Amino acid sequence: HYNKPGDYLVTSQYGRVGRYQQNIYIGDANIADSGNRSVAPFYSKLSSADNNPDAVFIVTSRGVWRSVDFGANWNLTSILTGFSSGNNSALNVEVSTADPNVVWAGNAMRQDGSISLQLSEDNGQTFTKVSSYTDPRGDHSYNISGISPSLIERNRAYAVFSAQGAAKVLKTEDLGATWTDITGQGTSRLPDVGVHSILEMPFDKNILWAGTDIGIFESTDGGANWGLLNAMIPVAVYDMKVV
Repeated sequence: HYNKPGDYLVTSQYGRVGRYQQNIYIGDANIADSGNRSVAPFYSKLSSADNNPDAVFIVTSRGVWRSVDFGANWNLTSILTGFSSGNNSALNVEVSTADPNVVWAGNAMRQDGSISLQLSEDNGQTFTKVSSYTDPRGDHSYNISGISPSLIERNRAYAVFSAQGAAKVLKTEDLGATWTDITGQGTSRLPDVGVHSILEMPFDKNILWAGTDIGIFESTDGGANWGLLNAMIPVAVYDMKVV
């Protein structure tokens, strides 16, 4: 909790949540889907925004669970159209710090639109399906590796992928109405390895860090060109956060 450093939530497998106050464990803060392996992903992901820390989100294949009292109570926003099925561990939910009312959720983008990322503009109370990406080189129908809203622009977000021979990073500037491949070109392209995370610097939208299986790659021109960040050791990078 951004304003109460001793209060925090932890997760374990299949949607289980634990709650701490003033660094003392006060018990489970589970959603109704917790422990249900048919709908709750093995990797349980919480999300909140520093500028609205009481609102917390966790996702299962039934939709997005929302708490407005930091995990004390949860309500499900069902997503019935174009969402995940089963307990796919690619399921993710991310809140925009630029506008905490903007919440992204999903696990995949299918080029035919049957499954797509979902967007809320009312802090997770309702969700609608956003557009898919049409790749001129072939069918872009893959699980996502991650979602990253811009820290400074509410309409901008990134979706990353790990499929071989496919676009690694897609960017939207219009809340998912359209997507642009910013994987790069030629020798300055991101390598054909898993990309798990991406971070846009809050002081310069053109500086991007992509966390891959072999380290961090940096772009200083909005994704047109990428190069290995040599200051970082070559390990898999699954998450990054600006503090």
